[in-house]
Amino acid sequence: MTEAEAGGARNSLVRLVAAVAMAASAMMACAATAGAQTSTNFISRQSQDGIVGRQSNDDGIRRPPSSLWRLISNAGDQNANDSKPQEAVVTPAAGKVPAPVESSTKALATSDQTPADVAATSGADDPLEPFNRMLFGVNEAIDMVVLRPVSLVYRAVVPSPMRHGIANMVANAYAPVTFANDLLQGDPEAAKVTLVRFMVNSTAGFGGMVDAAAAAGLSQRYEDFGQTLGVWGAGPGPYLMVPVVGPTTVRDGVGRIVDIAFNPLTWILWYQPHEVQLAPYMARLVTTHESVMDDLQALRKTSPDFYASVRDIYMQKRAADIANGVAAQGVLEPINPAGTLEPINP
Repeated sequence: MTEAEAGGARNSLVRLVAAVAMAASAMMACAATAGAQTSTNFISRQSQDGIVGRQSNDDGIRRPPSSLWRLISNAGDQNANDSKPQEAVVTPAAGKVPAPVESSTKALATSDQTPADVAATSGADDPLEPFNRMLFGVNEAIDMVVLRPVSLVYRAVVPSPMRHGIANMVANAYAPVTFANDLLQGDPEAAKVTLVRFMVNSTAGFGGMVDAAAAAGLSQRYEDFGQTLGVWGAGPGPYLMVPVVGPTTVRDGVGRIVDIAFNPLTWILWYQPHEVQLAPYMARLVTTHESVMDDLQALRKTSPDFYASVRDIYMQKRAADIANGVAAQGVLEPINPAGTLEPINP
């Protein structure tokens, strides 16, 4: 390919991405306008509890209304880490070394627990908890006023098959980041699967809209540099709540910055307007929030301390991601190795 042909191909790609970005921006603007009344009604309902931005259940416990905690923690990325083989401790060349769970919470919060009970069972490193709770409230307001109305309108306007295809495209665009981290984690087999998936879905899958590789048995995977640092032995560091971004740790925050450099779209769109540069991240934000907002609603209603529940679930999920789904060092022994049931005394 000559230099002129390469330049023409690059310009065509930039124009295509720019067109998609502008379409996404227009859709989000329309969604925000159409969702303004929804937002107003939602705030009005929350104000009836006496405190805007909180909910009150029959048990009398005050709860924050929503969260961005899973938005950038890739809850909607269809992560297949939990489907990885349950193997004993292995060397980095063959796969990740399972890491200890970073939160000692033994179970999710239930409605009969008090916030003090939840705090007592949490092993998360959260020295900035008062400050984090304040930023958590900021994220709650952003979720209530902007993200939830936009997601509701997006769900109402865009048919489910189209939403699924857009989510597939967003996930496929992240494949180069997963590929780079597969290599850095010493897992060439996983890197090969990621590369083949990206090539198949980008061609036969119409740019990733159809997950054609899944039909061939190539499951989707997700890796980031925060996980890579964990595989290398770096601890999570203090827990942080970041405006808009949501929950993270020092390690994962550094990882996010490196992943931006790993993403080819960062460089393809480098000289484009800011709204075009941000379009891929906004698309990921909206599609992910739409896919998890019902779960957030359910968690909000059942958790005595929504902040603590979000923190502990995030820490447990990240530990499981680093360990490739293995919850602890090694494999759990069966409850009854003999395979027989003991009689139960009345």
